Amino acid sequence: MRVPPRSFDAAPRAGVSAGIIEVVNYLRPNRAWRCGERIYTLGARTWVMAIVNLTPDSFYAASRLAPGEPEAVVRRCSEALEAGADIVELGAESTRPGSRPLSSEEEQARLLPALVAVRRALPEALLSVDTRHAKTAAAALDAGADIINDVVGGGDREMLPRLARTRCGIVLMHARGEFATMQKLPRLEDPLATVAAGLAAIAKRAADAGIGGERVMLDPGFGFGKNLDENFPLLAGLDRLHALGHALLVGVSRKSFLQRARESGPETRLAASLAAATAAVLAGAHMLRVHDVPATVEAARIADRVLITIRRAATRDVEAIAALLGASAHEHGGELTGPFRESRVAKWVAGSLPVLVAEQAGELQGVLVTSEPHARSSRAVAAMLAAYPARDGAYVYGPVCLAAGARGHGIAAALYTEVQRLLPGREAILFIREDNARSLRAHEKLGMGRVAGFQYDGAGFAVFSDIDSTEGRGAGRGRKPL
Repeated sequence: MRVPPRSFDAAPRAGVSAGIIEVVNYLRPNRAWRCGERIYTLGARTWVMAIVNLTPDSFYAASRLAPGEPEAVVRRCSEALEAGADIVELGAESTRPGSRPLSSEEEQARLLPALVAVRRALPEALLSVDTRHAKTAAAALDAGADIINDVVGGGDREMLPRLARTRCGIVLMHARGEFATMQKLPRLEDPLATVAAGLAAIAKRAADAGIGGERVMLDPGFGFGKNLDENFPLLAGLDRLHALGHALLVGVSRKSFLQRARESGPETRLAASLAAATAAVLAGAHMLRVHDVPATVEAARIADRVLITIRRAATRDVEAIAALLGASAHEHGGELTGPFRESRVAKWVAGSLPVLVAEQAGELQGVLVTSEPHARSSRAVAAMLAAYPARDGAYVYGPVCLAAGARGHGIAAALYTEVQRLLPGREAILFIREDNARSLRAHEKLGMGRVAGFQYDGAGFAVFSDIDSTEGRGAGRGRKPL
């Protein structure tokens, strides 16, 4: 297949004011991924899959657990989830170079007791099973697995037809050769093109088997049939695999292509693993499969911030802003005080004060509205101003709203920081429903403080300001900007 050129946008966007982030260096498209009855939108942040090996011979000794000790397996899975993993994956057959292949029966004997114990102990967790055997996949799904990660991309002829009869999430990986010899294959002239063509063929076989595309995530298979230095052009061009239309999982954790010298083992490769994982995220990986969950979660959160663009809203954003705000309006079961008709949003966007949006790969992830404090703008604003007469030059901060998958990753703080830069020295005032505990906590973390309260439409509201009331109206900002 022809791999399209990179989709980097190196030119400033028209209509974006100077100083606001203007260039998107890395893009990650949002992808829907169906697992059972649920559909997850991947892209707003990086997901992390924790590796849990039920093997005596996996290449990284610290990852090995005895399959006959289900309590230890449950404990490892619990620790991974508490550290920020979104998924835990159990694997009972080592796929390292030179490993002994297992029969499906041997694999199941290792896997199933531990899987049953984990499912019983962690009923809400997303559980994946790493297997190349169709019979093991079927047994794992019966035992409670949510996801099957096939490390040979449907190499077992029964795998894809069996998975087509289920509703589980699926990961299909590109691999070349047998495990014993996969790193001794002839060199690839173009590793990226080879992997892209291979993954396209795998995705087509899945579709031909009757598997919906929204169930399939693809893995380029770093290290699987790629000689050491062939993995780097694949990592450098990873973003070009978005043309395949599927979410991307990347597993580079502690692999041999990251070694500093031939004699160095996997225990020395944490820093290199984090560097490679960050590169993968910046190229648009939706999920990382890792041994070291806490460190990778922290690295991925920093990399995710690079993927978000903060810019001033334009007319083309009005419909999306109104939809995002409307979905969170109180009348629709949300926490914002609406309504948010497009005509109202259009006036905000056309106003003199900034309306900022957080955008990722063309998808709106958040919005922050600022406006002049006029009592005539709405009855709720009038009630706030009656309870707290703001200082001269103040502006109304809000509504502020994030997409569900974008919460908890610093986007609100980034929006606020940009407003502080654009409106220096001006007081921000806002009102929050007293029963909206999440928003109250979030704005306290931003350094804002409660200065008044009022009743409106049968509900209690708190008034917040980012001027420290203990320092007086004329003292300027008493709280440190972010």
